[in-house]
Amino acid sequence: MLFILYVNDIADLFTNGCLCKLYAVDLKLYANVSTVIDLENTQSSVNCLVERSRIWQLKISHTKCSFLYINGVANSYNVDLLFGDDKFATVDSVKDLGITVDGELKFSKHIGNIVVRAHA
Repeated sequence: MLFILYVNDIADLFTNGCLCKLYAVDLKLYANVSTVIDLENTQSSVNCLVERSRIWQLKISHTKCSFLYINGVANSYNVDLLFGDDKFATVDSVKDLGITVDGELKFSKHIGNIVVRAHA
């Protein structure tokens, strides 16, 4: 019950172009990034999340977090997103709810993983 109170209004933090999705204890923050200002707005949203976690004393496992660019030129800006003082890892694919997705929204890595497990 307390956890629900913690996260009930967390989506209200993200008002500058960033959206979030909640699933159980996972939070996905995403934004359409086409300019450096969009990246700065995304960083601002992450900063709000960091501040909220500090105020509510709810530790976030930021080492399990990563940053994935999907089909965009945003990664050409070479800007690192930070969680407090720590840099998010930029990845080329991510496993989410059991499905591996890459930056081009292709599922070849996911299918490859399934084939490897099937052969094992």
